[in-house]
Amino acid sequence: MDARGSLAIMSESELPENVQVLLRGAVPNVNALELLLFVASRPSQSWRVEEIGAAIWPVALAESAARQYLQHFRDCGLIAETADGRLQYHAASPELAAAVQALVRLYVEKPVSVMRAIYTPPDSKIQSFADAFRIRKDFA
Repeated sequence: MDARGSLAIMSESELPENVQVLLRGAVPNVNALELLLFVASRPSQSWRVEEIGAAIWPVALAESAARQYLQHFRDCGLIAETADGRLQYHAASPELAAAVQALVRLYVEKPVSVMRAIYTPPDSKIQSFADAFRIRKDFA
């Protein structure tokens, strides 16, 4: 609670810039967020797409959606394919790993603020920054 006795809610602009760029570039919705947080919390485990749906329960995620999000995460440098064709969380750079860890922490502390940042149209300054570097180039 803040000094006025109301709940303080972090606005998108109060999220760290690296988290804002990560959300804008890699996380289209809350289902994708849940999937990213799920695989990021199990970095030593690898998955087949069809295994994720059952493992991520109670989040309802169709296999086709999981496939799409995982491909997007792969394109963004968030997951990698193992030698046996399974998928595993693997941030392509220390900066990207730091952004994911900050996102994990913020989602626990301020889930509404993170969800709001996903669904609110981007601040033009942040969007310009994200567009200039694109997530694939930022953290690759």
